[in-house]
Amino acid sequence: MRRIGQRAAPALLAWRLGKYETSDAPLRDLSRAGRNYIGHLQTEWLRSRQLRAGHMRQVPVGRKTSEGQE
Repeated sequence: MRRIGQRAAPALLAWRLGKYETSDAPLRDLSRAGRNYIGHLQTEWLRSRQLRAGHMRQVPVGRKTSEGQE
């Protein structure tokens, strides 16, 4: 979770800085880029989470995998 937090923090800050900006176009653009990056990061995290959850269903606890690990 820390890895995701460290990637998200700068984008969340940029998003927050320009959230209600009306006159500074570069700040609005930065905010929009941060918002888009967070959306992509959330999608990436969700795919990763679904893959991990799917893997856990395939290998029940206590059974050995093909590598010989439990």
